[in-house]
Amino acid sequence: MRTLERAFAIIGCFSPNHSSLTLQEIADRIGLAKSTTFRIVGALEQLGYLVRLPDLRYSLSLEFVRLAGIANHSLDVSRLLRPVLQDLVMKTGENVSLNCVRGRFRHCVDVARSKSPLVGMNRPGEEIPLGLGAASMVLMAYMKPPALREAIVPAAAAARCSVKELASIIETTRQQGYAVSHGGGVKSLTGICAPIFDSDGSVDYALTVVVPTGRVGGRVTELVAQTKEAAVDASQRLGGTGGLRRAKASMMGRRAAR
Repeated sequence: MRTLERAFAIIGCFSPNHSSLTLQEIADRIGLAKSTTFRIVGALEQLGYLVRLPDLRYSLSLEFVRLAGIANHSLDVSRLLRPVLQDLVMKTGENVSLNCVRGRFRHCVDVARSKSPLVGMNRPGEEIPLGLGAASMVLMAYMKPPALREAIVPAAAAARCSVKELASIIETTRQQGYAVSHGGGVKSLTGICAPIFDSDGSVDYALTVVVPTGRVGGRVTELVAQTKEAAVDASQRLGGTGGLRRAKASMMGRRAAR
């Protein structure tokens, strides 16, 4: 088991910004002796998962492209993350939704309902203009700048606030790594949302706990922690070690900043 964990740690060293690494760089990243790293890297090379380049650096092989194709064909995000949503419902006793962005709209991908379904809760497949809801805030906070510039003007109009005000809220959301909105999406409902990181550090999905505002008092801190922990789990499922690392870094970074 220990060797298997080390092998996956080596695979997790590679990223779009570090697509090739020397043996010493790999050893430094996983904190192992160079001799031990050499043995595991050699085994991964023999198995076809790593390739040694002419400059003696290593990179992932095209075997991962084949595996990714199988994963994309056999899994969809809602099915992959459904256990995370259901587990969060069990822990919080509240309804949970999974959302993504489609142009200028927030798209509800999936909903896991508690024993107390909510009136006004979005349904899977429903699209809502981006605005001041917690999921909208998180999804816009991690948009690439060109996409955000296109989305923020109609979102500000939908939220009935200025672009400057909305930009400030979005920046705060990004800095703290989550969003809490009391009635920003649906009146009388509070949304608590955290980002789900993909392997490249991007955020395409967000996880939201939805609670009647009248009974959320005194629970916000606990619900934020539970939502962020669930988002870490979801990030691991979507991005493997890369998504997990970025999600944990987001949590720890925000705590250190406070």
